[in-house]
Amino acid sequence: MKKEKSKLLHVIFLSNDKKTLDKLYFTDIVPTEAYIIDTSVERFSTDEPCTIYRTNIIKNFQLAFYDYAFSLKKTGINEVLIDDIPVNLAAIDTPENAVFIRLGEGNI
Repeated sequence: MKKEKSKLLHVIFLSNDKKTLDKLYFTDIVPTEAYIIDTSVERFSTDEPCTIYRTNIIKNFQLAFYDYAFSLKKTGINEVLIDDIPVNLAAIDTPENAVFIRLGEGNI
């Protein structure tokens, strides 16, 4: 059974003064292109990932990021500095000037 987007966690990117820069559902979060290429070389021995490899890398990144965010939410943490995101997830493609992420639920 598919979850409705209104019930999914989402990420809000905030500037240093806590102004909203962007809002994304976890299914819309992608790693940087450099991360995709590096991971493709590491896992599949190619620096030109096909659509299947690229999709696999992105979906695994999204799942790991969701697990991280869900563990934060379970402990009551709803906001974190981007610099405090674990190294394996730091390749998130963030808006320019983003300093914090805030975790939310429901429609964005």
